[in-house]
Amino acid sequence: MKTRILMSSMLVLALFTLACSKQVPRQQDSHFDSFYDKTRHIMSPEEIEIYQHLPDNASKEEFINEFWSKRDPDPSTEENEARESFEERIEYANRWFNERKGKNRGWDTLRGRILLQLGFPDERRWGQMRLVVSDQSRRDIPTEIWYYYRHQLMLTFSDRNGYGSFELESTPATLLTAIDNSKFAIDSAMFPNVKHAFKFTADYHDNQIEVTIPSKRLFFNEEGEQLTANLSFTIFVYKDYRKIDTFTKEIRSTEEKENLLTKKNITLTIPYKPQEPGQYHLDIVGKDLGANQRYRNFCQIKK
Repeated sequence: MKTRILMSSMLVLALFTLACSKQVPRQQDSHFDSFYDKTRHIMSPEEIEIYQHLPDNASKEEFINEFWSKRDPDPSTEENEARESFEERIEYANRWFNERKGKNRGWDTLRGRILLQLGFPDERRWGQMRLVVSDQSRRDIPTEIWYYYRHQLMLTFSDRNGYGSFELESTPATLLTAIDNSKFAIDSAMFPNVKHAFKFTADYHDNQIEVTIPSKRLFFNEEGEQLTANLSFTIFVYKDYRKIDTFTKEIRSTEEKENLLTKKNITLTIPYKPQEPGQYHLDIVGKDLGANQRYRNFCQIKK
């Protein structure tokens, strides 16, 4: 029974590792190689698809600049705290998670990749775990446990083979969910998530982008009998994987108190009409101005 459980966990981990290690054809410039090798772990699937199809170095450089600007929590300053935090995690992983991967490759270990994706754990413990080798043989192995309270997640890493390579004892079902959520809640690796953080889905119908937000995910200001939320959406438009436009739409959403109590979602519309035939990816970065929280999502158009 224990063998079946272990094999199942190893299979899930292998699939997870394979997904994280998805490669694209090698670029000619090591600058773009280095960027993609590391940041693919925090890219959304749509960003990976767009980056894979970019036609030249100029478009890749534009993508890199916008990749970090979309994640900058305070564009009014010269510093980009999101990029600095990511580079800090790279440096930390390279120093402490080498695991025979080679110089400056600690970020490419399992612990390193999770560190890039979820940020530093809220709590981290070290110790020894008793491993049963046989009925008459047991040994202690190095173990560390990471707690991400904001994701309700506990990860146990251990060095079972004694070579300094730490693997997960089991893969919680919530791990992939936490990683996916972190790719869209774009500040989550820097700041702890709060309960009911800003979140939305996006779709496209009748020349309009439809943004649907759960009511409990919005911050409302009370104005008499009305509740008002202030939002800003910046839309990056890619046609056939090349960026062709960027525009921002600010929306003030007002609801009667009584009506809001019965509403599960609020749907907002942003007009957009493609001018030419092609495949469009709309990268939508939304911000709840009242709560100072950001989220992003994508929708596609095929005209």
